[in-house]
This record gives sequence, structure tokens and C-alpha cells, in this order.
Amino acid sequence: MPAFDPEVQANAVCCVTSFGDQLGWAVFYEDLRAFRICEYAEDVHMSRTEALLLQLQPRLCCHLLSGDAARKLCRVAESCGVEQAQASEPKQVDLEQDLLRLLAGTEQCGLSRHLEEQRQKQAMRALATLIGHLQLLNEPGYFNACTLGLYPLKNFVFLDKAAFSALNVLPRPDESQRSSTNLLGLLNRCRSQIGQRRLRQWLTQPLTDPRKISRRHDMVEMLVTNESFLRDLEAQLRRVPDLERLSARLHRTAAGSKSQGASLEDLVSLYYCVLATDKIIKALERYEGQHQAVLREMQLDRLRSIMADFGNFCALVEQTIDLQQAELRNYCISTAFDPSLKQMAQQRDKVRAQMETVRADVDKKLGLASRGNEKPVSLQECPDGLALRVTKKHQQVIQTFSGKPQLKVLSIKKQEVMFTTTDLARLNKDLQQAVDNYQKQTDALTTKALKVASTYSSVAERLADVVAELDVLCSLARVALTAPCQFVRPKLDESGRECVIDGAVHLLVVANSNQSFVANDLSMHRDSSRLHLITGPNMGGKSTYIRSVALIALLNQIGSFVPCLCP
Repeated sequence: MPAFDPEVQANAVCCVTSFGDQLGWAVFYEDLRAFRICEYAEDVHMSRTEALLLQLQPRLCCHLLSGDAARKLCRVAESCGVEQAQASEPKQVDLEQDLLRLLAGTEQCGLSRHLEEQRQKQAMRALATLIGHLQLLNEPGYFNACTLGLYPLKNFVFLDKAAFSALNVLPRPDESQRSSTNLLGLLNRCRSQIGQRRLRQWLTQPLTDPRKISRRHDMVEMLVTNESFLRDLEAQLRRVPDLERLSARLHRTAAGSKSQGASLEDLVSLYYCVLATDKIIKALERYEGQHQAVLREMQLDRLRSIMADFGNFCALVEQTIDLQQAELRNYCISTAFDPSLKQMAQQRDKVRAQMETVRADVDKKLGLASRGNEKPVSLQECPDGLALRVTKKHQQVIQTFSGKPQLKVLSIKKQEVMFTTTDLARLNKDLQQAVDNYQKQTDALTTKALKVASTYSSVAERLADVVAELDVLCSLARVALTAPCQFVRPKLDESGRECVIDGAVHLLVVANSNQSFVANDLSMHRDSSRLHLITGPNMGGKSTYIRSVALIALLNQIGSFVPCLCP
């Protein structure tokens, strides 16, 4: 398995504790400030722990295991590409106090809303260990900002390492996130970073609830049957930044954390994302097909609520930030926002104009030949501010000039000569003072603007959740439209009695081969044909057949259309 990649994986850390064959599990999503816990009976191979590591893809797994159990966990974590570390035994008596400081909404009712979580003693022990190992109480940004819930073990299909490897679900360390040799790369037509991260999550956490799967199928079908509608959505999704990371920075700004907070660039990115979201809503509102109810439930109603909560955010950005300069990647406070800032900017520009007058005067008195529109004497940055510059061939003229103003050589380099005058040196001091005053006022206004904008961190988190889901659905629809083989919508048998596939193909083989692929059929029934024995000569396609069925099953469980003639 590849090592942790922060660009495409959730920034999560987990902890494992044990009592006999009962394991406690806790995970903390750092960007989302969310704790999830569970406990379960484990076998001698640690197969469920392996499945959880593959589902969550944490960057670190700490534990309180010892002896043979610790060695097994180490092997499992290493095979899953997860770093592991030994943790220290926590003080259980401190856990309730720690949670009261970390969890949001505990001021009135304490931990009474988390009685179900507290009944899982081994999971709570893992949670206490995790809090201590990460030293979360040393970071004020987490105070009264975290959530706690149970990890829904039964909601997802368990895939072990062998299944991940056999099906090429995730890229190898030497493969890209868009390589067609792995399932993630082949399905990855996402337009945003959060979409790519969510697609990876869907592949590692296939659903078990037929209703949720069917809703995803409805959304993909809606997009597949309306390609122009799909193109409109994809065009707007390109404007979506990494909202999960951005909202985390906004929260750190709101909490006064010492860690990296938000910047004006983040506000501009979020501003354009909000504008794009408004266009997404208008595009979704134009849909009048059979899946309107699902569309409203999964996307429209949630997006409308989010846009209402953004309120005056766009007006805040438009009034405080110079958006014309932002297009040039220069993120600064607009001079129109504050009268004193405008005066300081005018004073700064006045000094720069005086420096240009000095340059023109020196240029005229030296009388150097020019080439085209190139100025023989130019103003250039130097350690002391701005200095006059000529090319090396004019060195003799500068050193022998005896008129006024008096020239002082600052440096002689291979290609240029830098020099100054008394007036220019004085103006440099004036410019530095004007720039310092302007910067001081700008910093104060920037701090205020970021503080106000940081109140939208929770809204940005909600927007990230909805838009990431839409991006993945658009990606699955785009794959269904452009894949080298036919994709159809699966029909779910909620009783689980039979699995019938007509014309199944191995998606990865078809995508990476120019040769024709012989499709295969499958008919399994719980009572009459529960077990199939696949026989045949070496290199006859037995493994490919089995894997093609498994891939179709996996694609169905994540809500995608599947590569066959008839499901």
C-alpha cells in the first residue's frame, strides 16, 4: 500500500486498545475535529482491524498492545501503509474532564448526549489514549469545537488487504492518482481536491444500505442522461478549492490558534467558490426529470441552506479585498475600504513618483544611449530600498561623472552597476516609512477581516461535504459516459437472494488493452447455486473472471454504474 498522502487522504489518526479478544478503536479527523469510536471482537489474524485501517487510511495508528498482539498489529499496519506507534496508558479519570473541554455543546448538558459512546468502555479507553498521544489539550483550536460519535461498522463492506491488492483499488506508490491501471485512477474524473478525497473514501468504504446505494444510482443516472447538465456542473466544480483544509484554517483563525490560520487568499478562494455554488444551485434547479425528489434531498435543499448561512460573506470580501489585484495573485486590502489606508497609499505612491523624477533627471544628465523603449537608467530593488541601475558597459560613465547630482556607487556586478544619489537615499527613507505605515494599517484591517470571515468556518465545512459528494457523482457519471465499455445501472435485489450479471467485463483490463475482451455471465442463487467452482487451463482467464465480478460488486456498492450488458 502507498504511504499516507495528505493531498488525497483525510488527515486522521487512530488508536487501538484491547482486553482479551475485544478491541477498542478511536479515530480523530484533525481537519474536521471529529472523534469516532467503536469496539469489536477480533480474530487471530486481526482481519477487522486491517479492514478498518484500509477504510479510514489514517496517517498514524497508536496502540496499547503488547507481545504477539502488538507484532500482529505492526505487520497489519505496515501492509496497509500506516505508520504505527506505541502509546502511553492514559489516566481514565481525566477523560470526562478532557471531553468537556474538547467537545462542542457540552456547556449546558455535559456528556449526557454521549451515553451510548460511554458504554463502550474499551473504545473510551482508546479515545483517552488518543487524546493524550496527540496532546490535543495543548491546542486551543480544539477547545469546545470537536464532535464525538460511534463509527458505523455495519454501514460499510469490509475489504481486506488481499481484496484491495487483487482488485487494484488504490494506486501503488509509483502510480498517479489518475492512472488507469487502478480503480481510483480510472474513476477519478473529479474537478476538485475534496472530490478526489471523497472518491477515495467511497472506494474504501463501500455501502451496505440498499436505500443509500439506490439514491447514488439515481443521481448518477440523472447526470448520465443529461450530459449538457453534467458539463455545466463540471465547469463550476473547477472553481472549488480544498474546502476541508480551508475551513480548518478558518477555524484556527477563529480560535486564535498558533497554527497556520486563514489568509486573504483563502477568503478570495472561498468567495469564488460561493459564486460557483450559486451557479450550481441554478443549474440543479433546471432539472425536471424523474429524480427531482432525490436531487432535492441530497443536494438542492442542503446547498440552499448553506448559501443562506453564508449571508453577507460575498459583500464582506468585495468591500475589504481588492479583487482586481487578487486576479494578479496579489492579495491585499482594498484602499477604498478605509480612508486612512487610501491616504497612506497616496503618500507611498507620491514618494515613488518623486523617485521616478530623480531617475529621469539622472538619466537626462548622463545622456546614455538607449535601445528602443529600454531605459538606460532604471530603478531596481536593493538591500537599501530602490537604487539606480545601468548595464556594466556604462560603468566608466558613472565613475567619472562629476556633475550634479553626485553619484555614489553601491555595487558593481558582472552585468550591472548599482548607484544612488543624496536625494534618492532620502526618498528611500521616506518610502520605507510610508510602506511601514501602510503595512501596519493593512495588517490591522486584514486581522479584522479574517476574524469576521472565520465565523463562516462551520458553513464552509458543510459546503465541502455537499460539494465533494456532487463532484464524485459527476465523476462516476463522466466515467460511465466515456469508458471503453458499456456501463449500465445495476438493479438491486434487497433480499440478497441472487446475483445475476450479463456480459461482465473487467474494467481495468479493457481500459489498458487494445485487444477485444470476451464478456462473461454470472448467475448465483442463495439456494440453488451459492458456490461456483471456476476451472480451466492456465492463463485461461479464471482470475480475470472472478475479479471482474468482484469489481462490478464493488462499483455497485459505492453507487456507480457497472461495466456489463445487463445487471
